[in-house]
Amino acid sequence: MEHPQTFGYFSKDVALELEITTSTLRRWSIELEKLGYVFDRNDKEQRIYYERDFKALRELKKLLAHNVSFTDAVRLLYQWI
Repeated sequence: MEHPQTFGYFSKDVALELEITTSTLRRWSIELEKLGYVFDRNDKEQRIYYERDFKALRELKKLLAHNVSFTDAVRLLYQWI
């Protein structure tokens, strides 16, 4: 998927912005991908995160903060997006 005039972010920047570790971000991303969510990747197969991804991950963080289980939160988020 192309994102003209949109700046992508690497996991380190996303993790800092969301105040989570890069390993937590990786885990969240993998679980979303298992359900069919697609993150763009660069030539080195690194995930590139865009604003739509930030929005989804912020929502996941909110669900988890409200004591929704990780599995349920990922499923709810995937249905929402």
